[in-house]
Amino acid sequence: MTFGAIWKILKDIVHIAVLLSWLGLLAIWLAFHEDMDDLEGNLFPVTTGTTIIDSKPSSDGKKTHLRLEFIKVRRCDPEEVIVIRFLLSDNSQNLIGNRWLGQDEGRLVSRDLGLNWTDWWEVDVPWETAKTDQFQIDVVHECHGWWGTRTTMYIGTLVREQRHEVGRRDFP
Repeated sequence: MTFGAIWKILKDIVHIAVLLSWLGLLAIWLAFHEDMDDLEGNLFPVTTGTTIIDSKPSSDGKKTHLRLEFIKVRRCDPEEVIVIRFLLSDNSQNLIGNRWLGQDEGRLVSRDLGLNWTDWWEVDVPWETAKTDQFQIDVVHECHGWWGTRTTMYIGTLVREQRHEVGRRDFP
């Protein structure tokens, strides 16, 4: 066999391998496209290290205001914030309304990489419930245009008991 014939066979093998790779990726996407947002968010989260740095009741006590600190590790734009309340007695859950107060009111702000703080959020949960029930805060980000990337930012109660920590710099 000549070098040219071997080269042609190798090129054909590479072309077939590339085609099969693309077909495999397409098959994976078709099989799991509805779960890709959660899968990507678990494997490659947009934010990490989220903590509630301050929380307080609204003036009437029917809602909870909170601020979060988090580390953004990917350059993605936020699309939606989802707050879920877990009803522990019957193991169910429900979605909770939320909105922003202050300069971020009514819009999601894309933040720089690194340590960040939110403005005040108002969550449609009474203060007493926020102190005892478990909640999950998810954020859906636009990272690449194929699907939204859903990252679970926080799980726990919505109340921070200790408001100031030694060594923590003042947040903006």
